[in-house]
Amino acid sequence: MSSDAGRGAETNARQSAELLIAAIRALSSARSPRGIAQIVKRTARALVGADGATFVLLEGNQCFYLEEDAISPLWKGQRFPLEDCISGWVMLNQQQVAIEDVFGDARIPHAAYQPTFVKSLVMTPVRREPAAAIGVYWAKPHGASAEERTLLQDLADATAEALDNAAAYSELERRAERRTQELMAANRELETFSYSVAHDLRSPLTCIVGFADLLERRYAVSLGPKGQEILREIVRSGQTMSTLIDGLLSLAQQARGSLKREPVDLTAIAERVVASLHAQQPARAVACSIEPNLNVEGDSTLLELVLSNLLGNAFKYTGKVERPEVRLARAPEQADTFVVQDNGAGFEAARAGRLFAPFQRLHQESEFPGTGVGLATVARIVRKHGGSVWAEGEEGKGASFFFSVPHYDP
Repeated sequence: MSSDAGRGAETNARQSAELLIAAIRALSSARSPRGIAQIVKRTARALVGADGATFVLLEGNQCFYLEEDAISPLWKGQRFPLEDCISGWVMLNQQQVAIEDVFGDARIPHAAYQPTFVKSLVMTPVRREPAAAIGVYWAKPHGASAEERTLLQDLADATAEALDNAAAYSELERRAERRTQELMAANRELETFSYSVAHDLRSPLTCIVGFADLLERRYAVSLGPKGQEILREIVRSGQTMSTLIDGLLSLAQQARGSLKREPVDLTAIAERVVASLHAQQPARAVACSIEPNLNVEGDSTLLELVLSNLLGNAFKYTGKVERPEVRLARAPEQADTFVVQDNGAGFEAARAGRLFAPFQRLHQESEFPGTGVGLATVARIVRKHGGSVWAEGEEGKGASFFFSVPHYDP
């Protein structure tokens, strides 16, 4: 062999190796038989300089020509009986065949090949279940070399791995989808149950509180101081339970309702909320700062509930601070994220994860009244908008509550 011929052979071998490596990389991320077939058909044809390539799947007792890449149409999308196809013979026998003259081989259905350009072919099995095959074709008589047949078998082996991975991935997707549907159904059932229980508790609780209040008013003298105190405690506990029931109903309603998306001016909403809070607590001088032009797209009613809870909490937890300050602003370098900050009681950073769970409170009722439902409602509304919510703080040094309202792209 001349040196030029040797260099040419080395170049071809290197190019073939590069093609095969690129195909293997592409196959590693393919997630469907069709996606795999599209990679394989192009690679098979390029590897051996063929005039056409096809990818065949075994479906029952038929050969399905899933994909092809050829100088003129072959059999893409067609199905043939297993026993009438050379691809069927190859898949059944798991044996590669190279045929230089397709009309001289008894295994070839000559009538099917007569209208095509095909004169020679190599059909390579993909060793897996269900079976598949890779076919390459030439328009002129071509005796496939050992190197060509090896390259095609290497490609087939890589294809087998890809098909196995795709099948596993598909099964994982099916399981994940099934699990998601089960969880959604369970959540809907739980929400319905919570709503029903909370609703049904109202009537007996109203009776308990009402009769206790009646006893206190009509029979106070007979009961004496101790009995009166017990009745007052019953009434207080009943009122607390009523507030908790309201919280349960609120949480259930946020989960069941649908979003009405529209342009929302968070600045205007916050100004209304703050004005209402000042009116409710006229004796308090809370310094409030609200950044202008905080605009998003979302459900204005629900987002007003978010700001009412967050700003209301900020007012509440600055109740023992000499110079209370509350601020609403856009988070630094985060266009769709906002923060409500205060210089109030704060919280232990290690316990921040409990803040957004229903009925979880980090402060005693005697310090700051509440039910622990407000922040859970905030989290549910924000997540319903596709956003996230989190908090940062330090005990005695205030808190910052962040929430995002991502741009909606239907």
